[in-house]
Amino acid sequence: MTISFQLAIFEASVDGSLSPDAARDIFSGVMSEMLPDFGLRSLGSVTLEQPPNEELPKWKSKWHPPPLPVMVPTLQRITDIASLLCHCQLLGLDQHLSALISKLATEAKMTGVGDFPSTFLPFLKALGASLRKWNIEVQHSAFQGLFQHVMSTYIERYIQQPPPIFKDWTRETVTCKPDCKDCEKLNEFLANPHKQAADFLGGASRRDHLQAQVAGTGIEAEQRRKYASGSAYALFLTKNQRYIEIGRKAWEKRGEETRNSFRDIESEANLKALLGDAYAAIISGTLPEQRAMHYVPPLGTSANTANRLPPPGPRGIKRKSVEMIVIDDWVVGKQEPSLSRSLFCCVLFGVLSLFSLY
Repeated sequence: MTISFQLAIFEASVDGSLSPDAARDIFSGVMSEMLPDFGLRSLGSVTLEQPPNEELPKWKSKWHPPPLPVMVPTLQRITDIASLLCHCQLLGLDQHLSALISKLATEAKMTGVGDFPSTFLPFLKALGASLRKWNIEVQHSAFQGLFQHVMSTYIERYIQQPPPIFKDWTRETVTCKPDCKDCEKLNEFLANPHKQAADFLGGASRRDHLQAQVAGTGIEAEQRRKYASGSAYALFLTKNQRYIEIGRKAWEKRGEETRNSFRDIESEANLKALLGDAYAAIISGTLPEQRAMHYVPPLGTSANTANRLPPPGPRGIKRKSVEMIVIDDWVVGKQEPSLSRSLFCCVLFGVLSLFSLY
């Protein structure tokens, strides 16, 4: 409801129903209250994206619990938040805009990389379209910093660095829970530069677990009797060169997927201006040099000392009557020239409280 109210306030200032100063004061007051909980997935309506319904092997439920549903912002909400940032810029609320963008940059760092295609990538596309619509200058702006940091974060965490090319039998180790003795032995084998093959005795569930840990790596895995005349089964692993080939192809595939996603964003956004000196590197799926990046101050620095921002001007001292106007079913106070800005915020918050009762 808060975002819809702010968008209505801005539209009222555009069509002349509300003076620019009044719109700026109301917008700024609500924005200060919104800031502590601001984020793509913490405002408005979201949908639950269920994980794929796949039949898992027996060991999966023990070692890797099924993924939880993901909170996904709706397309309308993404578009509204993009418009909100542009309205901050157009109203001259630079300090508020900087704080919101810092929150988004922090949220991108903490968002799971698998969630980017349904959150930050469509958001950047919507924001780029909104910036074009309002003809906002983006070079050396907070918007440039946001695009650079979100896109480079995605490159760093999804594409990652090219897989190493081993000159011996060393292979990357696996991760598991700390007390898994089987994986400890497996990692000893994988990290051994001189050992190409090994076998692991154990029950069926333990063998399945170890085989799943090396699945997709190219390492040959076979379960058979340890001895031809015996009854004990073992998992036999053999390192080979396919490990490097598979890793390289997977890395190249992630890079191509990322470049396609960035080209989709560029269909609506002027990425050459938004990425600046980092454009060539980011659009190709590589990390740019640090000197090409626009600095985004984190929350708590001198650029933004608190999660709650003050109104954008001095407080008035004289009080006059408030004229009530209606904007798309929202009731707001219209400011007289000398009316206190704090009174506007009080009126606004009172209105929001009344709405919450219904």
